[in-house]
Amino acid sequence: MAASISKKYVLGDFSLEPDKRLLCRAGEPVHLPNRPYQVLLYLVENSNRVVSHDELLDRFWEGHDVYEDALRKAIGAIRKALNDSREQPRFIETRWAGGYRYIGPLAELDEAATAIEVERTRGFKVVVEEEIHDSEPVAAAAPVTATALSQRPLARLAIGAFLVAVIGLPAVLLIQRQRNLSTTAAAIGEPRPIHSIVVMPLKNLTGDPGREYFSDGLTESLIDELSRVHNLKVISRTSAFALKEQALDARQIGQRLGVEGILEGDVKINGDRARVETRLVSTSDGRVLWNSGVLERPLADVAEIQEAFACAVSTELRIHLCGEGEISKSKTKNSEAYEAYLKGRARWHNRSPDDMKQAIAYFEQALKLDPNYALAYAGLADTYAVMEVNGQVPAGTGTARAKEFAQKALAIDDSLAGPYAALGLVASISEWQWDESDRYFQQALARNPGYATAHHWYGYSLFARSRFAEAETELLRAAELDPLAFAVSNTLLGMYYYQGRYDKALEQARTNLKLVPDDTNAPYVTGLIYAAQGKTDEAVAELEKVRSTRADSVVAILLIQGKQTEALASLNQLSKSEFGNASPTLVAGWFARLNRRDFAFAWLQKSFAAHDVTLPFIRSNPDFASVRNDANFTTLVQRMGL
Repeated sequence: MAASISKKYVLGDFSLEPDKRLLCRAGEPVHLPNRPYQVLLYLVENSNRVVSHDELLDRFWEGHDVYEDALRKAIGAIRKALNDSREQPRFIETRWAGGYRYIGPLAELDEAATAIEVERTRGFKVVVEEEIHDSEPVAAAAPVTATALSQRPLARLAIGAFLVAVIGLPAVLLIQRQRNLSTTAAAIGEPRPIHSIVVMPLKNLTGDPGREYFSDGLTESLIDELSRVHNLKVISRTSAFALKEQALDARQIGQRLGVEGILEGDVKINGDRARVETRLVSTSDGRVLWNSGVLERPLADVAEIQEAFACAVSTELRIHLCGEGEISKSKTKNSEAYEAYLKGRARWHNRSPDDMKQAIAYFEQALKLDPNYALAYAGLADTYAVMEVNGQVPAGTGTARAKEFAQKALAIDDSLAGPYAALGLVASISEWQWDESDRYFQQALARNPGYATAHHWYGYSLFARSRFAEAETELLRAAELDPLAFAVSNTLLGMYYYQGRYDKALEQARTNLKLVPDDTNAPYVTGLIYAAQGKTDEAVAELEKVRSTRADSVVAILLIQGKQTEALASLNQLSKSEFGNASPTLVAGWFARLNRRDFAFAWLQKSFAAHDVTLPFIRSNPDFASVRNDANFTTLVQRMGL
């Protein structure tokens, strides 16, 4: 916005008059050298976006041999004049993307007008003509004048009385700049519509790497809350966190994940208080569409920080998630229990056996501190369900515990989607109770249609039953919500291969390798596809890539090369190793390919007795093409309820 003699910027206690090149505080001039003054004015006039280092250097130091230090000194002078700091900025924020942004209170005063337009606020104060106290309600979305603000308390927002207790919640959330300011009032502008977002991991600015679980947990909680909303695409945690350490700008993230908006922010802890601030950024042009202001609460009230955070963001997106201000039944007021839960979730996402054991320990710790903590029970249900499916516990034991804890979670809060999805997974893949599993998955998705994990697990269950069209719908929806999730891509790869859709399978194999460059399944399946297509050399070349990491690849190579005797000898040796105990269905499949039906069905019986989670897939698994017409095969399929 170009400077105009009719304009005066009010920056809280400060004022900026471009035509007079004057910075004042409470009417008293504040010394600021010319170049820092121009930089401040430029940041204020472009407060809706991050201004890069390069842009500032080009604009104010063009033609001069300068270093970054010149810009840093200018910013330092501005902060000194405004009594601001880099560590706890109130006016000028240094951004990780390589630039600066004005984040303080900002109003424009037209000398011919009597009203001030509030564009954006930071903190709980809206400094216009008065000071708003922490105990006052939040402003209603209605026309506001400076006179009206000074004469009455701000009205309560319709999203619930709960928000008024949150220290640091912005008093005006959605007021935007208008080009034609009325002389009587500043009307609130409508936010530009956002139909798809990614919540990027909040930055841990606590100074303690051990607090990473705290910022990650708040991020995950917000993803979970927003994903419940119909007609809003929210990228799942897996994909959001996959980009955590990558230096990508807003446009790149938008292209990578297919979203219109990015919610980003940071978490700070000062003593016994936690501060959270977020911004909504457009992926089309990188503009900041909205700033939450600072949410600040005592660490003892950390669950309320999460609630207030979700409410504030949902307001900007026109999402009605908030009730009447009470903490959800699934949450806890015990800060130590909440921290233990966050640590458990951080471990759960890693999926390794050790991490899963640690996750269980943290969830159990949370329940000792708060026995009625529904989310902790849901965490245990998810953990045992995944351990069962991944073969990390003795068959059946994970299922029993998953069911126990899911039911406890739902007894406390039936609105949770996660426990229903966990029940659906074990009911289908482990217990082969297919109709019951369908009901569980449908209940999960009714409660949270944006829950990517439920779509994935439901698609996995449908794939097991060869209901390919329905499975593909669910899996593609999961991939849309979680485009960087390797597990979803890998399930699609397996399904396309089992269907004989080789072009799609090869395409999905390439996606696997983009997500996980050292993935062994992609070259393994690619090798089998090439073998089925008669491309022997290409098949062997692919399988050689995983020869040292995938035990049965040796059997595959020998069989492709026509060395059936050697392949059988290798398989016999493999079946006596730990591989045989862990993968009886795979062993059975290779015996079927080698035309040893007796051994194939003997191993299938072992799979059935162990409730091997891969057994239901044998109806479409090409390994068993030669035995599908056998009566023993038909009987086995019927015994699984298929």
